Amino acid sequence: MSFVDGGSYAKLLGLSEFLTMDKAGPLATAMTGQIGIADGAPVIVSAEMPLTDGTNGRVSTTPANNTKGTALCIYRPGWLVGYRRRVALSVDYLPYYDSYQITATVRLAFVNFDAEAASALFNVTV
Repeated sequence: MSFVDGGSYAKLLGLSEFLTMDKAGPLATAMTGQIGIADGAPVIVSAEMPLTDGTNGRVSTTPANNTKGTALCIYRPGWLVGYRRRVALSVDYLPYYDSYQITATVRLAFVNFDAEAASALFNVTV
């Protein structure tokens, strides 16, 4: 599975490898409007991935320096999801609405099995 920022995603949509059915099959950009699969892994755009500084792939504290795209390639079986805190529920009465509000929260944690569970591609011109 691959995650990319919005700028990198826009650039990938223009690649000929993804554009036509003869190269990408039924998941071609021309058919679905989105990138289907790159090297057997689905490509997902994430609004949570910012642009980065081109020199080291990190987000600069100076926003003007963040001009390069990033892609993360994740091997899903190489990660384990666990609970830091199980689901907690709270029910509050809201007298001004004469109703109840239910809030559920949970804290999750991720851990990788080895150093080959993820890789990053940075310094992508967007």
